[in-house]
Amino acid sequence: MTTWKVASAATIGRSHMRLGIPCQDAVFSIMDDSCCVSVLSDGAGSASQSEAGAHLVSERLARFFHRSFDRLYQLDSQLFKQEVAALISAWIDEEAESLNCQRKELAATALVAAISNGRFLLLHVGDGVIGYSKEGITQVASMPKNGEFANETVFVTSSNLETHMTIFKGTTELIDGFILMSDGTAESLYAKRQKQLAPGVSRLLAQNVLYTSSFMNDLLKQNLNHVIRQQTHDDCSLVVMSRPSNAYRTYRQLSLREKCDVLGVSYLHRRLTTKRLERTSYLLSFLDTPMTIKQLAIQMSTKPRFVERQLGQLERRGLVSQNAGRYQA
Repeated sequence: MTTWKVASAATIGRSHMRLGIPCQDAVFSIMDDSCCVSVLSDGAGSASQSEAGAHLVSERLARFFHRSFDRLYQLDSQLFKQEVAALISAWIDEEAESLNCQRKELAATALVAAISNGRFLLLHVGDGVIGYSKEGITQVASMPKNGEFANETVFVTSSNLETHMTIFKGTTELIDGFILMSDGTAESLYAKRQKQLAPGVSRLLAQNVLYTSSFMNDLLKQNLNHVIRQQTHDDCSLVVMSRPSNAYRTYRQLSLREKCDVLGVSYLHRRLTTKRLERTSYLLSFLDTPMTIKQLAIQMSTKPRFVERQLGQLERRGLVSQNAGRYQA
């Protein structure tokens, strides 16, 4: 079973809000017990159907990498690029015919991170940034790609696509995180001159391990809307992928003081605090698999209303999530 967790968000830029244009960034992820794939795509602002192009690229590439990971990992770089480029070209042709538009109107970038059984694949076309974390130290894997001129980029609709494609493959033995960001988001999280990721990237990777996926998705959306979008006029999108490690720890791995900070309780009242932390840890120990309030009450030999109150507190703190009446950590 994979220990990787994924969170993502995309939001409309200030210029598009002013002009009444929809968000042209798209993110799409697929995850199961053995494989985790995330794709981010930034539609070209100059292309009339770039929103459709970004959604097409993100979903189709995610599904393709998910079902073909093992075979793609074995391919040499040139065959890899040729196969992916041919597929994208066919998808673009099909969509252009469906929308009765030219290929160039579907222009978009593509950033892919795929993980399976201790291995990873990365693919990058166009601008935006792919970063990774190695034992808690963040680094840039792939920088923005320019076109013929310094102020333009390449897209999945560009001719000779395979020549503009960057790919990486390797093992995740020491790697504990990946991050994909569009150029709008990169204005806040990537220092172009130093070619370094911002310190906030490590914090996002750590939060992604600590919090539930639904809570983290909301947190990313809030960050994009209230912080990152204020530094750019462009649409903004972001994908965070991380797993528990010495650098990025789950709630159970935190120190006593750190647990108090997460739960919003005082560290000074040690006796009361210790009891609350013990109750929280006891409840969470049952939630590796989804359970109802009634099932938890039986397991914990307590009343359902006490369980419900505690679950509500933990859900608001991002430590448990609820789906169809079942709770899981």
